[in-house]
Amino acid sequence: MIQNNILKLSNLIITYIVVNLIIILLSCNSSSNTNIYEEEKYISPIEILNKSSKSIEKLNSFYLDLSHENGFTFISTNLSLISAKGYIINSEELNIEFSGLISGIPIKSGVIVTNQSTYLKNPLNEIWEKIPENLNPINFFDPSEGISNILNDISKPQITENTTEKYVINGILPNKSLASIVPEPVEEANIEVLLTIRKSDFLLSKAILIGKINNMEQNNTKRIIKLSKFNEIISISLPNQ
Repeated sequence: MIQNNILKLSNLIITYIVVNLIIILLSCNSSSNTNIYEEEKYISPIEILNKSSKSIEKLNSFYLDLSHENGFTFISTNLSLISAKGYIINSEELNIEFSGLISGIPIKSGVIVTNQSTYLKNPLNEIWEKIPENLNPINFFDPSEGISNILNDISKPQITENTTEKYVINGILPNKSLASIVPEPVEEANIEVLLTIRKSDFLLSKAILIGKINNMEQNNTKRIIKLSKFNEIISISLPNQ
């Protein structure tokens, strides 16, 4: 039972992270074909998001760090996510360690996916255990489908900060756009999204999601997602046995 719950949490974490970390950038589309490194006197928030999406598409790998400043994210009635961090390679391989709650009991676990096999860390003894390929978390998430589901859903994007190094863009995302990630989202409600995008290469470095998605969450729940170490690794190693 515990392993099934952890696998379920792992699957939803992968969806949560990739959808909210990468796909959210694609939610505001632009038809601009301007070189992403070309200097411009003025660039609209939609253009910035479009350029950022092109840069993200070229990435081979990145490191993510997901945390909560207020509250945590409810995945189901007895599962919640507190933090997650690790590497993702082309949405095909990953090494993620995470913490959460199962029926109010704190747990720490992890999942490693390579082109050879999938491993889950047993939270009871912290030993990596090989699991059947049909339980591979990536099998439960299709990035292309996720992109199409929330494309263009961010509304009212605005540049709130413009420095020599970064843009900060604020926008609104309907809760219903996250229905595939968080069950029973509050209807007719939105969360605030704050994106930090580097000027040097238009890569997303930080995303903050503020607000209650599910009724079980606090009104001021703040999810902080950081991306770094772009293209620093080319493969995921199997765990030591």
